[in-house]
Amino acid sequence: MSDNTTVAIKTMKNEDTFDNAAWKEVNSLLDLSVLDSDKSNIVKFHKAFTDRGHFCMVFEHLDKSLADFMEESNLEPLLLSEIRPIIQQVANTLDHLKTVGMIHADLKLDNVMLVDHQHQRYRVKVIDFGLAEDVSAATVGSNIQTRPYRSPEILLGLPYTEAIDMWSLGIMAAGMYLGYFLYPGLTEFDMMRFIVETQGPPPDNLLNEGLKTSDFFQSVNQPDCQWKIKSEEAYFEETGVTPTETRMFFLRSLDELLNIRSLKSDTPAERILETRDRRAFLDLLKGMLQLDAANRLTPRQVLEHPFITMSHLTRRFPYWSYVFSSLETMAAFRNSSPGSNSENAGGSSQPSPPSKPQPSQQNRSASPAGSSCNLDPSWSPINPHPHTSFTINKWRQDK
Repeated sequence: MSDNTTVAIKTMKNEDTFDNAAWKEVNSLLDLSVLDSDKSNIVKFHKAFTDRGHFCMVFEHLDKSLADFMEESNLEPLLLSEIRPIIQQVANTLDHLKTVGMIHADLKLDNVMLVDHQHQRYRVKVIDFGLAEDVSAATVGSNIQTRPYRSPEILLGLPYTEAIDMWSLGIMAAGMYLGYFLYPGLTEFDMMRFIVETQGPPPDNLLNEGLKTSDFFQSVNQPDCQWKIKSEEAYFEETGVTPTETRMFFLRSLDELLNIRSLKSDTPAERILETRDRRAFLDLLKGMLQLDAANRLTPRQVLEHPFITMSHLTRRFPYWSYVFSSLETMAAFRNSSPGSNSENAGGSSQPSPPSKPQPSQQNRSASPAGSSCNLDPSWSPINPHPHTSFTINKWRQDK
């Protein structure tokens, strides 16, 4: 009231269980207070108070979640040029969380919010630290992560680290690309079945250690493998639960994502660049969705990946319209990154690109008319630390 600032208030139910959850979230938010909210793409926490027995937390006011944003667009898949800055910013958040030894544990489209989409397109922040925990406190067998985002190590009951968040980010990226869940399982068995049918089974050394491996797999005496996924019939006979087919896309491998969407570019040359970009995206996605967490990309590796830095495009094709428009989208986040020395994201000028050669072909486009953004094709967004019939409601399944 003192400065007429609009804020968001998260109000918890007046029950002991929710009080405990609220205190847990506040403690996590206090631990995160050492990080710069804007530079780490984490929602800014102001304070907490109680009102008539309800625990309330006060946050900065943001716009809408990515889940709501996609729902408003009838789950229309996002363009790679729109997916790229979102992945970059959330990976930046995970990189910051890694420095303080914290796992988010519930990363999903609902918990990534647009800041102000009208004025800062695709600028996002991560919210909801109600399940967050220190890596050192990770407990084997924990029931965390919303089901469609749940990592193999959580499904199997294996020891886990912050790498579970990277799996969730990979599922988010695939969902934005498809307009639908990659693995929309209604049960953990469906989740594991979908994963195995697309990516193959987890390595035997992981299955041998999983507390819940026998829920999904049966032991076999074969020289090349020790486990195989249970049949749907066998699972039903054991549990009485009928496996449900909820997938919109039946993928035999992640490679099939390359051709699941039509190209959006207008000219043959631009379509070649878009295909090149898709291949880089697929390579990144495979790294984020490694079944073995030890082989999964780290946040820093994501930030250094060619899909994010655009090195696969800018070195040879910086002024083609497909590349230039993607650079323009990413440039909006440059000055607000942790590597920026600017106090105001809009306060520093962008470096000018080298002189542009005159295009010899019609489809080589220069800067769009009216653009006020000078772009450096060599720019890298790496942030050094200052220290089916489904509706959108099915995207919000119970944890």
